[in-house]
Amino acid sequence: MRNSIALFILTFLTRDAYLLSAARQNAPSARETTPLVVTHQYLPAGIRRKAMALLLAVTPEGDTEMLRIAAIMAQNLERSGQFKVTIKGFTTPRTLDQLNQLFDKQYPLEIFLSQDDNHRSIGWRIYDVHDGQLVQGKKYAKRGTSLHGYADNLTDELWPELTQQASSFSSKIAYVKRKQSTSKRQRSVVCAANTDGSDEQEFIKTPGTYVSVYWHHDKNNPCLFCSEFTRFNVRLISATPQGKKKIVLNVRGTSVGISISHDNNKAVYCRSGTIWEYRYDALQKQGIHTPLIKNGGKNVSPTLLENGDIIFCSDSVHLRKGHPHARGPQICRYNAQDRSVTLLTTEGYCVGPSYCARNQKIAYSKRIDGIMQLCVYDCRTQINQQLTFDAGKKIDCCWSPCGNFLVFCYQQGRESRIAVMHVVMKKRTFITPAQNYCSCPSWSPVF
Repeated sequence: MRNSIALFILTFLTRDAYLLSAARQNAPSARETTPLVVTHQYLPAGIRRKAMALLLAVTPEGDTEMLRIAAIMAQNLERSGQFKVTIKGFTTPRTLDQLNQLFDKQYPLEIFLSQDDNHRSIGWRIYDVHDGQLVQGKKYAKRGTSLHGYADNLTDELWPELTQQASSFSSKIAYVKRKQSTSKRQRSVVCAANTDGSDEQEFIKTPGTYVSVYWHHDKNNPCLFCSEFTRFNVRLISATPQGKKKIVLNVRGTSVGISISHDNNKAVYCRSGTIWEYRYDALQKQGIHTPLIKNGGKNVSPTLLENGDIIFCSDSVHLRKGHPHARGPQICRYNAQDRSVTLLTTEGYCVGPSYCARNQKIAYSKRIDGIMQLCVYDCRTQINQQLTFDAGKKIDCCWSPCGNFLVFCYQQGRESRIAVMHVVMKKRTFITPAQNYCSCPSWSPVF
């Protein structure tokens, strides 16, 4: 039991962000802390913040498995640009004096990592180096057999303590990958990998033409949807991690883009420019398909919200009437109550909306000075804001479940790669190599 132990707020003092202060408060055991909080004000182009130094202390120093896990954790923590992580191995301290000798004043915080004797769990403890006090500590019970999985799970536990934000490192990113072929016809497969691009696996192994990849929300039943081109139509299919492929909708025309409700009883999908609704009728024991949004234009990329509203993209002339600067498709919202449609963007050429329920924001691509850039619409403030400003097309964006990152397709010249970007810090990481032509990324729920 510790009484009157220090509480601190550790951030960085820059032009619009971090605050460094200290306070005191009683705590029954481990010291509580106000974590490193990143404001939701996006950094202007060219502005960078200094990363906070962290030390991952592995005990005992000869635990090679724990050192490998720590290396993956360090990569996770550094991905946003908020932290600069160093890893060191130490002899396990047996006394308080031995512990105090391991504190390095170069680092505001040290995170100690150690396995139990039977290697079934990993304990982590965060210490404030300045006063040697315990900030927080927990024991993580291992799930599965993957070291990367252990590291992702541990990072998901640490991240909220360090940033007061949700985390989603224990998830996957799916995408379409072009296969090498000697014929002129391009064929692809659908792959899924860890959020850093490692451990790539093929979800759909049969070479074909696939677009519009979408993860179902049900984390207990991982399932991936996409559209497959055939000689007669474009149909919706699904696939499981075990490689089981199933035809979902096989009708005339092009069926591209689907979004399913959390209760699995409703879905919306695009079919030849019209957005349809699917409901399951329990009394009749059959599915009912109804055209929902049809306005003379092409309506695509539907996302079904929990209240029944739909975010989509449309090039309807009728919807753009009265908006002279809306020269191409725009991001729209369909109101389920009165069936009205509101334009969320009213200028330029805007496509590929992705909605995040956690931060209530819509990311999309907008053509600006001839280049597709990433932008965000805040549903609470109704403000649009540009995120990227550099060369190269940024398309097919998708939010991470935590709302901190965006994954998107980056195209320049003959390259087409999958990139992940922290939306506030603007740090960008490519998760596919330049020699692989990849597109249509989608971020899974947290597993």
